[in-house]
Amino acid sequence: MSVLNWLRSFEAAARHCNITLAAEELGLSQAAVSKQIQALEQRLGTTLLIREARGVRATSEGLELQTGVAQGLQRIDAALDRLEQPKGSELLVLSNASFALHWLMPRLHAFTTAHSDLRLNLRTALWSRDTLGIDADVEIFFAPAGQQDAEILGNGALIGVAHPEAAGGVVRVAGYRRSFDALRGETVAEVDTFHSALQLARSLKARTICPSFLARDDVESHGLQVFQIGEADTHCYWCRTRSGTGRVFAGWLKRMIAS
Repeated sequence: MSVLNWLRSFEAAARHCNITLAAEELGLSQAAVSKQIQALEQRLGTTLLIREARGVRATSEGLELQTGVAQGLQRIDAALDRLEQPKGSELLVLSNASFALHWLMPRLHAFTTAHSDLRLNLRTALWSRDTLGIDADVEIFFAPAGQQDAEILGNGALIGVAHPEAAGGVVRVAGYRRSFDALRGETVAEVDTFHSALQLARSLKARTICPSFLARDDVESHGLQVFQIGEADTHCYWCRTRSGTGRVFAGWLKRMIAS
């Protein structure tokens, strides 16, 4: 078996700190990923990952290798993207609305600058029914674990976020009643996207729930505070490609998230 496959499995497991998430990203079984990592450790004669109750943790040797492998894989993927990219093509991206508005659009200039000969067509969707009839090159969606023919982009585990001066007000998101049941307080607004919920939590000095991946920028840049909530549905942001241009975009997307 190719050593490159072993390295990809190791890098994904070290990055996620989890064998299961690495297997889902790579489209392999957990057993296959574990076997490849063990083969790599045997070849190098050192332990790269320490198995723990809730996942894995890289050793000092593992961290050193992960850094080098991640940089190498990014260069390989970028070279393949450049060679594979069709010239003068349209790229149709169908994205979850919150992901597009809150994370993707502020970063799209980097893609369009690097791929000026691709004409970008971005569509957004709130619900799965909104995607009917759209044959996209790449689809970005929010869904539970176990999606077929798709790669994980980011952790969608729901967390609580609050304005530093929040009192008891709650901004709810339609369709997530079960998750919000654990959040006590008066409902000051209800919206249909996590993006809108984050915006209103800031402006109304309230609390809300959203995927941890989306909340990262607001916590770092706008001072929103994270708090724990009860058990909630575990989702992820996923990417599914259907063409060469879609794979070009997906490769760029994963590199942006990793950076």
